[in-house]
Amino acid sequence: MIMKKRRINWSVVLLALFVAGLASCSADRTREEKVSAIIGKIESPFFVMNMTPGNIIEKSGATDGALPYTLEMLLGFFIDEEITGLDYSVPVQIIMGKGGGYTPKFYGIYKLKDEVAFKELLETEANATISEKDGFQYVLKESDNYVLVWDEDIAIATSIPMDLASVFSGGSKDGMKTVDKTIELIKAAEEGEVNEFYQTFLENTSDIAIRFEGEPFYSYAEEMSMGMSDDLNENKDLIEGVNCDMFINFTNGSVDMKWVGDLSTKLLEKIDFMGDGPVNSELFSFGNSENPMFTLAYNVDLKKGLDFSKDKMSDREYNDLEEELNEMGVSLENAKTGLTGDILFIVDHFEMKTTINDWGYGDPYESKEAMPLFGLVLGIDDIGALSVWVAASDSIGDGILQKG
Repeated sequence: MIMKKRRINWSVVLLALFVAGLASCSADRTREEKVSAIIGKIESPFFVMNMTPGNIIEKSGATDGALPYTLEMLLGFFIDEEITGLDYSVPVQIIMGKGGGYTPKFYGIYKLKDEVAFKELLETEANATISEKDGFQYVLKESDNYVLVWDEDIAIATSIPMDLASVFSGGSKDGMKTVDKTIELIKAAEEGEVNEFYQTFLENTSDIAIRFEGEPFYSYAEEMSMGMSDDLNENKDLIEGVNCDMFINFTNGSVDMKWVGDLSTKLLEKIDFMGDGPVNSELFSFGNSENPMFTLAYNVDLKKGLDFSKDKMSDREYNDLEEELNEMGVSLENAKTGLTGDILFIVDHFEMKTTINDWGYGDPYESKEAMPLFGLVLGIDDIGALSVWVAASDSIGDGILQKG
């Protein structure tokens, strides 16, 4: 077989690559990509919440008799898409970041569905004047300390930075600066760089997803402290080292919550008293029911943990802790010796407590308050070290002591 040599037309190849690249770059961005690019332009975001209002409202049963009639009617007004013009089937983002003042900057990012209804709501209910700049429409409310900017797809509500001078002068005068910055945020949805970290976070399908980042929070807190930051500086490593995600889902009347921590190496070294292993499974048998609402377990090296607490607490706080334990018949030293460090908090359920209030004038009235039925289960290593505690308690079963 004879192979013929062919000349490669490099101009054609380069043109094809250019067209392919142009096509890939011009592809429509997903909602998550757009919002992640916006978050990437926000100064020092330390709190991001992503939620789909329609899912939460439907699962909570808020409009199906779960709320009193008046509240249900009020909520019904604000969640009616025909009235608000917002699309509640698309996730909403609530963000807090560094604000340039003593208050954090708040942002709300929404999907616009019906601009006519949206504008009518602002003009009639908020008594707002709608203006336009660079093809974007906006509402500026310096007296109420917020601006709202939108295009045909995205609406962003944000607070106007406040400092002490603004408080004493009757409000901030940075309204138009905030409008300009918010316009740039909306532009970033298409033109800005996609933040892959937040894109992944926003693609999570939980009903509510929350992200907290310690380093930007410390930056905000330091600015807010206005020079009085000695305590803050002492705990810098602890604050900056905390990064975490929380995912919440509502399922068949229950609430499922997942917490994922991403702690810095420095922080992990400081809290090395927190164990990685699970607590003794026997602790879970001491609850009031087999299916408690909420459990929280810790595996702790008590000696290291109490020493750490002493370093971080003021003398007054530490003395208060000692007094509380002494009232239970346990000293700190006995606790270190007698307890394993397995700690379990259990919230079994809530009960309605009815109280009759009689102030001595008028008719007595009845008030109701939801009270949690909760318990604390501690693993015991040396019962002898806790003899005072045991003697002061009433035994109500094998391995169960009750006090108070």
